[in-house]
Amino acid sequence: MLLTWICLASCTSDSLLDEQRGTPLEIQVDVVAYNQDVDDVSTRASVNNGVITTLAPGDDLGLFVVDKSSGELVANNYRYVVQKTGHGYRVDDTTGKVISSDVYYNDNYTYIAYAPYNKDFDGYTSIDAITTKHKNEIAKTYANQSTQAQYNAADLLVCKNPVHQGTTLRLTFSHAMSLLKI
Repeated sequence: MLLTWICLASCTSDSLLDEQRGTPLEIQVDVVAYNQDVDDVSTRASVNNGVITTLAPGDDLGLFVVDKSSGELVANNYRYVVQKTGHGYRVDDTTGKVISSDVYYNDNYTYIAYAPYNKDFDGYTSIDAITTKHKNEIAKTYANQSTQAQYNAADLLVCKNPVHQGTTLRLTFSHAMSLLKI
C-alpha cells in the first residue's frame, strides 16, 4: 500500500490532468451565406458576388476559453487558421506554424470565437467586450468604408453559440455589425 502511494505521489498533477482531458477539440468552421435569415457568416478576406462571403483557407480566427465559475481565462486568444476542409488549426502567433491544440471540452467552460484574429483582444472574456473594442476602433482605423474592400477590412465576425459534439467544436459566425447597402 505504501509503495502505491509513493508511486502516485511521484506523478505530477499536470500529467494526471492531461490523461483525464482526453482528445483535444477539433475546430470546425461553418459557413452560412450572408443573405440567410439566421447566423450569417462572412470574412473580410474572401468576398464572392459582392456581399455573400465565405471563410477561405488562410483566414484566421481567435478562440478564448473562459471558466464559467471563476471568469478566469483557460485559453487566451488562441489563433486558428482555416484550411480548405473548413477545419481550423491552432498556429503560433509569431511563426504562423501549426502547433498542437490544447483546447479540451468542459461543461464548466465558455468558448468564445471571433474572426479575423486580432492580438489586441488578448485578455478579453466576452463577445460583448470584443465587439465594443472593435466598434471603438472603427471610428479611428476604419472610418472610410466607401468601397467593398474597405468595408471588408472593418468586418468583425463573432460566434455566440459554439456547438460541441464528440471531439468537435463547431463555430458558426455572424456579423457583429450590420451592412447597409444603398
